[in-house]
Amino acid sequence: MWVNCKIISENTLIHYKLKEFIDKTHFLTLSEEKTPKEDDHIIFWDNDSMNIDTPYLKGCMDKGSIVIVISSIFPKNIISNFFEEDQRLKIGVLTKNMYYNQFLEEISRVIDNLNS
Repeated sequence: MWVNCKIISENTLIHYKLKEFIDKTHFLTLSEEKTPKEDDHIIFWDNDSMNIDTPYLKGCMDKGSIVIVISSIFPKNIISNFFEEDQRLKIGVLTKNMYYNQFLEEISRVIDNLNS
């Protein structure tokens, strides 16, 4: 099964790094359009480079998407306060200095939380 992903970032280096990680992961595929679609199951949001309405992301999560926030400014506890308690299981947080194993661990953690 393929999991469709979307990268929302204006930072070229972050976009390239995430694209490389997605390409390296056998069950992920990248959607190349600028705006997320309903079938984007994992949304990688670089909140340092792009502002997005939190209600829009909440709507995506209500439809089954997972949001992985990339941030070097806000810690995880601050980011989780942007979302309702029941949505916090559907978010993950990574820093811009992430390694591939951290990328995989965070995606796995969020998916495991949803399945438990």
